[in-house]
Amino acid sequence: MKSIIKFCVCISLLFFAFCKSKPEIEEIDIPALRVSSIYNFDSVNNFKMIHFEQYKYLADEYFSKGTNQEDINLKKAIWNVKRAITLFPNYETYIKLGEFLMKDMQYQEAANLYEFIVFKRSRKQNEEWIENYVFEAPNESLFTEYFVANFLANYFVDFQISYMCEEAGFKLYNIKERFLNDKRIVFDTASNDYKNMLLCFLNEEELENYANNPTNFVKFLDEIKSNTSQFEITIDQVSNFNYEDFNGRNWNEGLNLVSMQAMFLKEKTDNPNNSVTFNCLNKCYINDSVIVLHYSVDTSENACPKEMRHIYHVLATYSKGGNVIDYKVVAAQSGEFLSVFSFNNGIINCHEFKRTWKEVYYKFDFNNELLRTDFVKEKGFKINEFGKFMEVNASM
Repeated sequence: MKSIIKFCVCISLLFFAFCKSKPEIEEIDIPALRVSSIYNFDSVNNFKMIHFEQYKYLADEYFSKGTNQEDINLKKAIWNVKRAITLFPNYETYIKLGEFLMKDMQYQEAANLYEFIVFKRSRKQNEEWIENYVFEAPNESLFTEYFVANFLANYFVDFQISYMCEEAGFKLYNIKERFLNDKRIVFDTASNDYKNMLLCFLNEEELENYANNPTNFVKFLDEIKSNTSQFEITIDQVSNFNYEDFNGRNWNEGLNLVSMQAMFLKEKTDNPNNSVTFNCLNKCYINDSVIVLHYSVDTSENACPKEMRHIYHVLATYSKGGNVIDYKVVAAQSGEFLSVFSFNNGIINCHEFKRTWKEVYYKFDFNNELLRTDFVKEKGFKINEFGKFMEVNASM
């Protein structure tokens, strides 16, 4: 019994002697990017400039763990690949992270990642601004992957895709073919959303030719439900405008069927770079060759009172091919000016008024007060068989 105790005591003494002589482990802090900054150009660029490949050996370990876990635990694999990026941000690791995010259906983050690496960024160098990629120029496949991820996340294609392709040196047709044939996307080809999306793949020349296509003009007319030879705009109606559903459809910034239909309006053909906020209200046919379109255009300040809206109503005559024959503003509300009209089988009666305000009228001053509206004069017009406006006696 004593020998056993003695043996144990000897072991204990050796243990403590060993611990006492064991060298201390040195701990060092390794700088790393925040995970929240791996898609921030300045953060990544600065880290690359300072540390370059200093911690590549650690990043490789995390990257290897991540790739080995892809089929076992995808979220853990994503975690490890992100840690690799925080230590050594490089093109290949971002590509792998993008693949994992798409596979895990984290489409919005994947879209953010691809946007980060496939587009040029501006930075200041030697007092001058230069543009370059974070790593290297993308290929067509990676460029398309950005649009696929963005569509899966948000169900739309950036309407500037034609410009983006031109900047990146890719053919729009090739990107379109890759995108439309991607097996991860299912399209409802009969929907307006799909038709809107296809417009994004038109090049500049095709967009310019859109309004010259008679088939597109027929489609435009088909969207206008009111087909009547008698209608009017009264004093109570002249300032009405449908801001929720422009031209019968929800309106979004960018290329869509409604924004393309604006190309048939004189306001757009005269000034192609201007946006037009319009409501199409009525259509009628003078004869087989002349079509009359009634629409209103809003140029108001945002959130202005109804009586301070700046809106005008147009009657425009068109040929069957969609070309404007003649054009006339027949009603309007704008500051001190007000006019209304009635239309009856090609005969137009216009009544003009003067509005008096409490203070001098300014478009931006919403605190002004309308005091009265006084009749000024009446005018009459007729649309002839060729679609031209002719002045006639009022109330003809």
